[in-house]
Amino acid sequence: MATGHPQVGRTFPLYISGTSTLGVNEFDRVIALITGAATLTLPPLASCVNGYEVRIRNNSSGSNTLTVAGNGSEVIGSSNTASLTQNQSLTILCDHVRSKWQIEFGPA
Repeated sequence: MATGHPQVGRTFPLYISGTSTLGVNEFDRVIALITGAATLTLPPLASCVNGYEVRIRNNSSGSNTLTVAGNGSEVIGSSNTASLTQNQSLTILCDHVRSKWQIEFGPA
């Protein structure tokens, strides 16, 4: 479940748990895992503005993994998923030129 303030921007983080899908109005936000293992599915590339940034952090306790998944066959870097363990972060950009989520920072 994704929760947070409806305003787009880094002022208000979006906290997730379980299985969530990032909405098009939630770009340019910090996404943080708060409890348990979770999967965050990104929206289709076509629904975002080229260059929009998403910052994701797994700040859960213990060995919980946050899996970030591309929408359908869309990729993050060169894979359909990226896994974040405790205290790992990932910054990705919507890249229409390369038709993928470009990793700016984080595990490849």
